[in-house]
This record gives sequence, C-alpha cells and structure tokens, in this order.
Amino acid sequence: MLPIRYGDHAGAGVLVSVTPPATAATGIELIVTEIHDYIGRGYAELAPWEDIFKKADLVGRNAHAKMMDHSGMGMDMSSDSAAFVKTNSSMARSYWYIIAAVLGFTALLRVVQIAEARTRLRLAKLRAVEHPTQPQNALAQVFATGSAILREIAGPKYHINNRWVSWLSPPSLGRSLIVVIYMAVILYMLLWHSITFDAYYYEKIAFRAGWVSVTQVPFVYLLASKASLIGLLSGSSHERINWLHRWVSRTLLATATVHGGFFYAQWYKADLVEVELEMMTMVKYGIGAWSILAWTFLTSLTPIRSFSYELFVLQHIAAAAVFLWLLWMHVPIYAQYNIWFAIAAFAFDKAAMYGWTAWTNAPAPKKTGSGSGLSKFLGHRAEIRAVNTEMTEVIIHDVQFKWAAGQHIYLRIPSIGPLESHPFTIASACPSTSSASSIQLLIEKRSGFTKRLHAAATKQQNKAVSAIITGPLGRPPTWAAFETLILISASTGITFTLPILESVVNNTDGLTCVRRIELLHVVRKRDSTDCYIERIKSAITAAERAGIALTVRIAVTCGTSTGTKSCCGDNCQCHNFEMAPNLAVEESKDTTTAAAAAGAATEKSDVEKGIIPITSKPITETSSLSITPSLEKGDIFTSTMLERPSSTKSSSSSSASQSSISKRRQRQIIYSSSRPDIGKFVRGPVEATAGETQVAVCGGKSIVACVRNCVVALSDERGVHKGTDAQGIALFTEHYCF
Repeated sequence: MLPIRYGDHAGAGVLVSVTPPATAATGIELIVTEIHDYIGRGYAELAPWEDIFKKADLVGRNAHAKMMDHSGMGMDMSSDSAAFVKTNSSMARSYWYIIAAVLGFTALLRVVQIAEARTRLRLAKLRAVEHPTQPQNALAQVFATGSAILREIAGPKYHINNRWVSWLSPPSLGRSLIVVIYMAVILYMLLWHSITFDAYYYEKIAFRAGWVSVTQVPFVYLLASKASLIGLLSGSSHERINWLHRWVSRTLLATATVHGGFFYAQWYKADLVEVELEMMTMVKYGIGAWSILAWTFLTSLTPIRSFSYELFVLQHIAAAAVFLWLLWMHVPIYAQYNIWFAIAAFAFDKAAMYGWTAWTNAPAPKKTGSGSGLSKFLGHRAEIRAVNTEMTEVIIHDVQFKWAAGQHIYLRIPSIGPLESHPFTIASACPSTSSASSIQLLIEKRSGFTKRLHAAATKQQNKAVSAIITGPLGRPPTWAAFETLILISASTGITFTLPILESVVNNTDGLTCVRRIELLHVVRKRDSTDCYIERIKSAITAAERAGIALTVRIAVTCGTSTGTKSCCGDNCQCHNFEMAPNLAVEESKDTTTAAAAAGAATEKSDVEKGIIPITSKPITETSSLSITPSLEKGDIFTSTMLERPSSTKSSSSSSASQSSISKRRQRQIIYSSSRPDIGKFVRGPVEATAGETQVAVCGGKSIVACVRNCVVALSDERGVHKGTDAQGIALFTEHYCF
C-alpha cells in the first residue's frame, strides 16, 4: 500500500493509497521509467501513480496472457476471466451446432427431393397415374405447399438496371434473408454477456469479437471449396454457394474490425498504442491478417474482379494462404484449432480437385491418337474451331465419364493458357451409350483466355490441341421429373438450355414425366443462331417421336428477324434485357409444315456420341420448319397435349400414331424481332399443364431477375398448392459467370 498524492479533477492535491496490481510486476520496466522521470524532475509526490500502475497492469496482463497462450493455459484477463473464456468457447461451439443443424435440415430436404423425383419417374414408367408430378398423398401435399411458400419468399429480386452500378444490385430476397439471419446470429454471439460497463468494457468486447471472428474462418474456407461436405449435404455445387462465401467473408471482416477496433480504443485511452506495437508481436500479425481480409474484400468487388479474372484468382489463392499463416501467428494456442480446421479444408479441396483432375485426364486404355504430337500421359485430344467472329467450338474427345445436362467443366489448354483453368457449360447432352464420348463446348470470345482461344482457332481451323479438364461439376435438378419444362436463355445461355432439351427428348428408357417443353432464346443478331439451329431441328424431330409437345421461340432483340443490322449502333444495350427496345414483330409468310420425322436408323456418327455438327449455313425462311406469329401480336396460347406412344403397340400402330401426331401438330420455331414478354411466355404453358412446371433460365443478371419476378408473381397469383388446383412452379437459375 503506497500513499501517493496526485491531482484530482478539481486540480487539488489529495492523498490516497494505491495498491499496485499483481500483474504490474511484469511491467516493471514501465514503472521504473516513469518513476525515474518524475523523481529526476522533483515531482515525485505529484506523480500520477495510479495511471502508471494502470499502464503497468495492462502491459503486465498482456505479457502474462502471451505467456499463458503459448503454454495453452488460457487468458487471465480478470478475476472472472476463466468464466469469460468458458463463455467464449461455448459460443464457438454453438456456432458450429447451428451450422450442423442447418446442414442436417438441408440434407433431409435433399433426400426428400431425390425420393420424390424417383417416385415420379417410376410412376411415369409404369403409367400408374395420369399426372405423376402431382402430390399423391397428404404428406406430399404438405411438402409441396411448403416448397411453394419457400419459393415465393426466396424468388423475388431487385435488379439495378444500369450497366455501371448493376453490380450493386442486392441478392434475391431468399439470399438476403439468409444473410440477415446469419448476421443476426453473429451479432447475438458478439453481444451476449459481453457488455459490462466496468474497467474491462473494451477488452471483453474485443476478446468476444476475436472469438467470433476466428470461429468463422473454417466456414469461409469450407464455402470456398469445390469438394466439401457442405455442398454434398446441401445438394448445391460450389458455384451456387459462392455468394454465401462472399457474405460470410464480409461478416468476418466486420467482426475482425470490431476485435481490433475495441483493443485500439482501449490502448489509445491508456496511451499504450506504441507500447503494444513494440512489445506485442501478436498485434502486428493481427493487423497483417486484418489487412489481408480488407484486401480480399476490395479485390472481390465485381468491377475489380472482372478487370483481370485470372490475376484475381492467383492473388486470391495466395492471400488465402498468407492469411492463415498470419492468423496462426496471431491467435492463442487454445484457439488455433480453427486455423488447423481451415487448413485441412483448404488442403483437402486442393488434393481432391488435383486427384480428380489426374483421374479424369488419365489416358484411356485404348489408342488416344496418333501422330498429333500431343501428350499421351495426361489430357484429352481436343479440336478447336472458330464458328464465326464471336464464337469458338471446342470438342474434347475420348471422355470416359458421364454428365448431366446443365453441368460444367473446368477447361485448361496448356498451349493457350498453361496456368488458366476456366469453367464452361457442357453444350452437348450425354449420350446413352457406355462407350467413350465427346464433349462439345461453345465459347464466346471475350477477353483473355477466350480471346486467345478464338485467335488460335481462326488461325488454324480444326486445330488439334491437348486439353486438361476437371469435372463434371454442378448439381442440376432431375429435368425429367417435371411435366412441363420452360427453358429460357440469352446469348451463350443456349449452351445450358439446349442440352437439357436434347437429354429429355432423346430419353429412350421411358423414365420421364415431361409432356411439354417451351424454349425461348434471346439473341442480339439472327446469325448468332447459325451454330446450333440444326441441333434444334433434330430436337424437334426427336420430341415428336417421343410424344412431347415442343415449341422453340427465338427473339432477335437487336435488328430484324431476317437480318443482322443493329438497331442502336455500336453502343448497343440490347444485351440488357430490360433495356431492349420494343421492335415491330416480323413474321414469316412461310408456314410450310415439316416433313415426316427423319428417324430412320443412320450409321454411327457424331450424333451418336452426343455431338451434332454445327453448321455455318443460316436457316432461311423457306426451311422445313413452320414460322408462326409470336405472342406479342395478342395471339391466344393454345395447347395440344400429345399421347405417348405405348411400348406395347405394334410397329404399325406406332407408325399410325406418329402420323396422327404429325397431322395434329406443327413443329414450330417462332421467330420475332421484339423483346419477348417473359410473363406471358411463362404463363401460357403453366396454365395449360396439370402437373408441376420447371422453369430454367440462363443469361445475364437482368433477364434472370426478370424471370425470377415473373415466376414468383405467377405462383402467388395462382395460389400454388394453397387450396387451388394450381401445381408447383420450380425455378432454376444460371448466370454467365460466378
């Protein structure tokens, strides 16, 4: 007990007794320095000894904490520090309990969805019921009603219709609610029993924020993994949960800022900022880790990320590795299990993907090529060809795996981009044969890799290259488990919807519930359709054989339906769906019906491999496919439901049925030179069907947002599964990029 005179708030000297804290012993250097300073100036009796002891106490506790941390004994923050650390540890466990519960619930929903799809396909094959996609019992009805409610809540999306700030558009309502709920949980964990207005106010909040921050780190790395348990249990592939990875990372940055900010506020009030930086090396590592977080946040913003995506990926991976090292140096031993968890997730993902790539690209047990000079140890023989001035076709041969329509692969061509691997949707349907097949990719020329790829293909058509692929990736729904499919695409989005169409109409095992397909494709120029129009013709023929009502509609938004003249010059905005001008509808006068299905057996060709050769010959208005007026003219949508050919009928009966079908229905490709009315396009087939409808859209963010809002509005208007006969409307969306 030391009697010390110091100045009070009124400026008068008072005599008090001050007991130096026990932890001040480790800060003796600070005390000695202060004492020598005051004694040397002759002000020993007026020295602010209490402030000196406070500084020594803080320095001593930090030094003691550092020593205890590295011995695994915990943080002796105050008299109740043990209870506080226990509370923080309990919070960390609760965080993972919540995540486990959510994953368990989504896994259960996934199992129910898979079981429902299989039940529908089984009923369709047995022809046990007329509409297998309708709920068959009370439990199925409850699930359908719940699904409809969740879809209507999750679907709406507001899109900022400005090319410069459209990236600021908020997520869909469902994703926004998930983000808000997640942040609310984090805020609750941050504040619960951590706010006490005493001497440890700043310190308690800072430590709690540190716990909350380090606990989130493994979750961030799990969400970024292509091969993770989260994707497996939730039934979502990595690109569909990447948005959550970004928002959890932003939340981590916020809590880390609170962690460092409250410590800094405490040090600043005690005039200990310089002391902390000099004596506590862990502080420097923490500042470095926070700087990495801030850097990744800035570089992940859409304008910066899209400036050079290849550079973004490289620096992002490097930053992720450096961040873990800095964090390991910063956190105490008893919290380092979070770092090891994140390292394990990071390492497992890389090892799994590299192993998968090696397995996928291992040479087949048969001859892989001759005289091409290509690698026979790893990779596939591929051919590249410039379809036109904007599109490149890549055909990858001798692929041993199967894929589902809507999946994608990562493509690497060492001769064009040795360190670059880019995702592209598989533009061809998987053949039913078990032999090796070929994969077709249609890649639009942009910048970087795609620009160099197109230049190489233009220089030498059908050039042989070695390609390394990873995949297939993505978990699309079971397309055949719906009665009606509505496929909407814009520009290169056709590479997503066309394989879906082909996989359904070419299904030969009878496991399909689909009776109607409506395909809408939006393009700027008419000649953009040249590279896949023959495949659409073949799909229409196959649909007629399968007894599926199919209508294909192509909307040319920048020019006329018969030409390629631009309607708005070089600064064309027609790619932005909501900004496209309404043009006059141009109709064909040729309504010639198609000839009978050319389904005669042909010799083995690329068609049997799942590849229909693209043609540079443009379709003309005198083609064999009828051109009918578009819906913008106010035509009433009519529906003709076709009967499926029975496998028990004789060949003559089957021929008669096919002839009858041909007479009752025209195979259609509807061309228009106007922006389509999405709401009207979706409403027609939905109202005509008696089962569940699947809407799939692939395109830019504007058209995806438009489809989302139209589907939600229609579902709400019809009262889907809410006491009406209206059946469900499922929605599956894809963007051009992540």
